[in-house]
Amino acid sequence: MPLHASELRNPTQSQLDALNRFFRQQEFCRFGVTITPTCKLPAGVTAYHTVSRSLHKRWEELTPRMNPKPTEVAFIFEASERGDALVQRYFSDIVVKIAEARVPVHLGIMPKSAGDEALEVADFIVQAAGRQARRWDTGDERFRRDFEAVFQANALWSSFNAIAAVH
Repeated sequence: MPLHASELRNPTQSQLDALNRFFRQQEFCRFGVTITPTCKLPAGVTAYHTVSRSLHKRWEELTPRMNPKPTEVAFIFEASERGDALVQRYFSDIVVKIAEARVPVHLGIMPKSAGDEALEVADFIVQAAGRQARRWDTGDERFRRDFEAVFQANALWSSFNAIAAVH
């Protein structure tokens, strides 16, 4: 039976077991950055700028763990009427260096289509990150079980940053 990220507000043990197995066994990087609605930003700094730079840092954190080293990087975003222009504005100038060498960066906008496995996996990552950040924003320091499955099942391949303040 298919599992969808939007159905995991209160995941069952069998759903969590499936997530744990999937994210522990799959060797692909997953990284996330969230910013809380209450985050205070310095004048002239936008949430989009802050998040794009933090995502870049997540990537730099993950690449030294990979073998062989990547020779190029692709950032794939889910298409949206509002988001497409923001992706171009805040991500088109990102430079990625791996082992001190600049590598080509590709930006992709992927339309959402029913049954697309890549976007479904991305939804699991985004939903887990967002729900965990909202929990932390309430002062609850516990980890959600779906967050643990996505980001802690294979720590070598994951990185997460919840931005609550920028100085």
